[in-house]
Amino acid sequence: MVSYNEKVQGGHLETGGGIVIVSLLTLALLLLGSALIIYIYDAYRKINQNYLLLLSVGFFVLVIGGALPGMHKTIGLSVDGDAVLIMSLLMQMIGIILIFYSVVK
Repeated sequence: MVSYNEKVQGGHLETGGGIVIVSLLTLALLLLGSALIIYIYDAYRKINQNYLLLLSVGFFVLVIGGALPGMHKTIGLSVDGDAVLIMSLLMQMIGIILIFYSVVK
């Protein structure tokens, strides 16, 4: 089985162009996600409905989880890539569960 690190290195992300693209896409994801979260939180402050607060927390966890592999690659943390990928998937699942719960509650 090929590890996350081998896939990334095999895809030549270690070269200059690939890491720049990953960094830019991660930044775009964080900016768009932040804008959405702020918009939902402002709606929560106006109408004071708890489901909107839960929705914004769900999107926060989802966005951070989605950006985690890109941040790992850009920053170059000494954490195993497979562990980062597992953490990312778990955070995304938790975010989706929170979003789902806030909608059906």
